[in-house]
Amino acid sequence: MTDHREAGLRALFVTHGGPGIGGGHISRCLALASALGECGYPVSFAVNSGGVGLLGARAEEAFVSDKLFSSDPAELPGLPEMLDGCAFAVVDSYEASPEWLAALASCCFLVVIDDLADRPVGPFASVLLNHNLGADRLRYDLAPSSLALLGPDYALLRPEVSCWSRRLGEGGVLQEEAVFFVAGASDVGGVTERVLGWWQPRWPHLKAVVGPLMDGESRFRCRGQAEGKPNVTLLEAPENFFEEMARSERVICTSSVTAYEALALRKPLAVFQVASNQEGIGAAIEELHLGRNLGRFGSFGADEVEAFLDLAPLVPPAVVNPKGAKAAASALAAFFERGER
Repeated sequence: MTDHREAGLRALFVTHGGPGIGGGHISRCLALASALGECGYPVSFAVNSGGVGLLGARAEEAFVSDKLFSSDPAELPGLPEMLDGCAFAVVDSYEASPEWLAALASCCFLVVIDDLADRPVGPFASVLLNHNLGADRLRYDLAPSSLALLGPDYALLRPEVSCWSRRLGEGGVLQEEAVFFVAGASDVGGVTERVLGWWQPRWPHLKAVVGPLMDGESRFRCRGQAEGKPNVTLLEAPENFFEEMARSERVICTSSVTAYEALALRKPLAVFQVASNQEGIGAAIEELHLGRNLGRFGSFGADEVEAFLDLAPLVPPAVVNPKGAKAAASALAAFFERGER
């Protein structure tokens, strides 16, 4: 594989996150960035101020602007310099309009990460990546020369998922009779607090993740709901997130990137939705018998959660590639090195 550092070529990720957006866009961009680094591409990021804290060590060199998707990218001070010498840009945002994508495509080749096929991206995307279940049934207006990477073979999961998937397969992980609960980095809608209030003494041990973007008042209320419940543990932005998931018997989470992480680890799964872009994923998970879809939060309650807990744990089939980010990065690198764009 070519090392593009000598040629000065790199990949630029343009995305966003934060309390009102969540962390999914940045999470999957980080996964792909790590894999592209292994393919010889240096990477850099352009993000909003709300998302820069999710970049970890990559935050130090990131371009930060809250006008990323509302201004012509060529006119944002500092961004044109980042585009200079860019082999391609990876865009992950529902706010990237066709006009904005066209403007960026005039500066460099584009890789568009999408979930919904709700806006025209084909005229501007050299590569379209949609890692969702059922992505192959969506209609994208791609040019014949463009590359489509569709479905969970290309799931953009962080490297730790592959590690824990292997360890689980080897039988080297001590399983706990516990439920791992995740409502997202920012927990839009205050789901964690409600679920903590529902949790009964007769139910299994609950490991509830408090995401890194949850505000202080919500954290305080979650601690109050968990207090005095011996079968509840709060995990506040845990560094060992994937270890805790791997050791748990079941997972309840939003039908988002987290659901794909759970499926890659082949965990008995129940999902719910807090945003419209998650609804198709939840429906596909139930349709394909990969887990239980509880529905939009607010449409179910403690009884539905208990019904899931009463079911014998159903291990889903291996439909999500734990090394999907590496598969996507390898396909991207090969595509651009062949010049098929």
